[in-house]
Amino acid sequence: MPLFSQQTDTATSISTSQATSNTSSNSIDGRTSCKMRKHIIARHRKEFFNERQRIDLPVISFPRVTIRSLPEDVLLDIFDFFCQTNRFMLPQPQSWIVLVHVCRRWRSVVYASPHRLDLQLFCFSTTPVRKTLDVWPRFPIVVSNLDLQTWSRSNDLDNIFAALEHRDRVCQITIAPTSNDMLERLFTVMQEPFPALTHWVFSLRSVVWREPLPDTFMGGSVPHVKWVSLIGVPFPGLPKLLLSSHNLVNLQLLCIPDTGYISPEAMVRCLSTLTNLKSFEIGFKSPASYPDPRNHHSPPLTHVILPALTKLAFRGVSEYLEDFAARVDTPLLQVDQLDIRFFNQLVFEMPHFSYFIGRILKPKIPLIATISIRPNVAASIALGVAGDDHELRVNRSSIGVLSRDLDWQISSLSQICDHFSTLLDNVEQLDICPSDPVLRQTKRLECDMDSAQWLEILQLFPAVRTLRISNDLVPLIVPALNELSGDMIVGVLPSLHDLFIGAFSSLEPLSSPWAIEKEQFITARQLANRPVTVHTWMIPLLPPIISLDITSSFDA
Repeated sequence: MPLFSQQTDTATSISTSQATSNTSSNSIDGRTSCKMRKHIIARHRKEFFNERQRIDLPVISFPRVTIRSLPEDVLLDIFDFFCQTNRFMLPQPQSWIVLVHVCRRWRSVVYASPHRLDLQLFCFSTTPVRKTLDVWPRFPIVVSNLDLQTWSRSNDLDNIFAALEHRDRVCQITIAPTSNDMLERLFTVMQEPFPALTHWVFSLRSVVWREPLPDTFMGGSVPHVKWVSLIGVPFPGLPKLLLSSHNLVNLQLLCIPDTGYISPEAMVRCLSTLTNLKSFEIGFKSPASYPDPRNHHSPPLTHVILPALTKLAFRGVSEYLEDFAARVDTPLLQVDQLDIRFFNQLVFEMPHFSYFIGRILKPKIPLIATISIRPNVAASIALGVAGDDHELRVNRSSIGVLSRDLDWQISSLSQICDHFSTLLDNVEQLDICPSDPVLRQTKRLECDMDSAQWLEILQLFPAVRTLRISNDLVPLIVPALNELSGDMIVGVLPSLHDLFIGAFSSLEPLSSPWAIEKEQFITARQLANRPVTVHTWMIPLLPPIISLDITSSFDA
């Protein structure tokens, strides 16, 4: 018999034997002794080796290697993988501490490569800092009052302040004060420089503080910082602080209060020195953070180049972004990495920002657009390349305006989209649906808005071949289409070929496709030799990719 057949029969025999044993093992009472189980395992092992000897399979033996015989460079590779894999494991993010307690040799290898293994000492509110720092070598210190297990902030800052005394070793600071007393004490401690600081996260969302930070904060310089995230911090002197931060990669300035206003000109002057900056986010707390028209100067003839920037986020008045966009050039920024929201205003004049968008557009490719409606709360339009199932699949970016009423949302959305008509000319599929299927159950899509506002939106998409509408929005959109007459019947959505009526659940009652086919718009398109076929559609619960969000001011 061929060897392959012998192996197959043997495998079948062993498998049958194992199955029989498993069956008998399962029938054994749960109180079967450990000795009996070991006997069963030993019997299976003996049967297996007997079968191997009977068919004379070659035995391949490998030399045994113990952990003690590994060279130090191999050990270091293993340690590096272990530390990177377990870096943020809770409750102990310092995974290297486990290694140094194994043996003297491992401790020596770990201590000899502090940069490769990124050795750091984490100091939280509950860490006995004064005792801990005396035990370990002088590794960099990470300071945080955020409990990594509960993600809650601690009011006990004695250990935090003890760690901040080691300014020459503090490499990361993540602090969110919970009271003004705590904040005042922090301001006093952090007037001195932190020369080793690389990551700085500071949030004042939980306190009320309007007094601007002085220019001497952090000693007036953070030369090695790579990541800065300030939330609700009034710090108008920040551009001056960052002038020497040439290694900065990520800059987040969120919820800037009125007392922390930074002009577009000052912000661009600061960014011009940050040649390694990849992500920039700036957002203001209220529309009162407004460029002073009296200080407005004509944009420069040459743009400041931000060579590494790949992500841009903004929240504020359109005039601020218009002034900013007129001063910068971002060769690596992609249109799907924009996250921009405007406060509500009557008119949006953004010629410079429109030109800015035009400079970063890719060659013409077919796109999908999704207009999402949140009743009485928000609306958004999303753009992107479709996946294999004709749904958006990539990261989300946004451009929009903060407003509440649906008619204001649609009107503002039309104004903003009109500035990006070149981009919308690529859209071949348009989806319109509620963004939250739960919220729509409690807030009906009722509005006295003029149907012409819907037509203003729809006529911005001349290349759309597929229109998909949620069943909830049919009573709002289809009547608007029915009002079209004459040349406008084919002038709005001239390329339309398929109309889908959708629902979030198969149990949700749908408008009958047969009834939709009787609508005046469908009949008129048929007579104009531009027929539209009606289908049904199951709406997926997926995030959009490039969205122009229209959200309410009370969500700000």
